[in-house]
Amino acid sequence: MKRQDMIPAQPIFANLISECIKSHQIDRAWTTFDAMRLSYHQPDEVTFTLMLHACAKMQDVYGFEPDLITYNTLIGACARKQDLARARDIMSHLVQHTNLSPDNHTFTNLLWAYANYQPGRQPDKATNTSTSDDALASQWQVLLPTTLPQRRSQVVAEADGLFAYYEQQPASTITTALLTSYLNTHIMQRQWNQCLHIYQDLFNTHQCKRLPTTFAVMLRYCYETKSADAAWAVWDDYQQFLEDRLADQHSFDSEMEKKKWDVQRQRQQVSEGWTLGHQRKLVLLMAGTLAR
Repeated sequence: MKRQDMIPAQPIFANLISECIKSHQIDRAWTTFDAMRLSYHQPDEVTFTLMLHACAKMQDVYGFEPDLITYNTLIGACARKQDLARARDIMSHLVQHTNLSPDNHTFTNLLWAYANYQPGRQPDKATNTSTSDDALASQWQVLLPTTLPQRRSQVVAEADGLFAYYEQQPASTITTALLTSYLNTHIMQRQWNQCLHIYQDLFNTHQCKRLPTTFAVMLRYCYETKSADAAWAVWDDYQQFLEDRLADQHSFDSEMEKKKWDVQRQRQQVSEGWTLGHQRKLVLLMAGTLAR
């Protein structure tokens, strides 16, 4: 199929993953899953179920548990699929393993799932939060109630509780990506009250740099609320960011060093979101905001 440039259908990927699991080829199952989600299709409920089964196989057959990256990958896929129910299930499954603790990537991906969730469009579903630790179980039953939130205000209230929980953990690492996903949850769910506080205060409190992804999310808030003054403030922050990045110039002893630096700069532009294409999108968003 590859030689003929044919894209396998989603059920074919699911069958391949299933056969890998049945034959105890767990590494190949994960390789197939990664190829599917990165190049071809968004995972569906069948695929997620298979990969959770793969996690169980890793423990039953090989005697070790899936690592945190595995769970983070699954939750991130749920966020892109707008499947909050599945993301909560995976989070609940994760916290049952006492040797694994959710990190900033886990909460970042989970909050993106809350941001993308559309209340009322997913069936009401119970989440399994049982653990061997009664205190831990009780805590997570509060953080992740057994039913999905049905209103936007409930979505944000649940996200607020999760962020506050992680923020209070001694080993927590508050990052730009985490704060941006938290901000985006409020904006996508149209709960405006805390948006400026998150953008202005929380980023400063945790000494996190605002990146173009942050500016794009915040300009969306300005667009939705018709806040021209706030848009100009965000735009000034964005222009200062670009000036700082463009001012970062170096002298080189050889052409090879310059080429190496150029490649690194291009990668930085892509990862941080300030390529020319990204900049054009923000210009259009700013223009649209001011035109409202």
